[in-house]
Amino acid sequence: MSNPGNKAHCSFCGQEQEADIPLIAGEEGHICEECVRLASQVVASWGRKRAATRPLKNLLKPMELKERLDQYGDPRCCSL
Repeated sequence: MSNPGNKAHCSFCGQEQEADIPLIAGEEGHICEECVRLASQVVASWGRKRAATRPLKNLLKPMELKERLDQYGDPRCCSL
């Protein structure tokens, strides 16, 4: 935390607190709005990367996929 005589500053980028630049105070530091926005984007990208690396569930085996695709040429399959 800052001393009473010193201005608080963002623990990430060093931006000093001003009337138009509020800081969120934590137990051992502060963070500005811009760093909150950046941190949010970083954390959101972690979730997208995790989702992309998860194994796909319920995938058809090659023969099952072929059978399903072959049904589209079968007039009994899908009446439009």
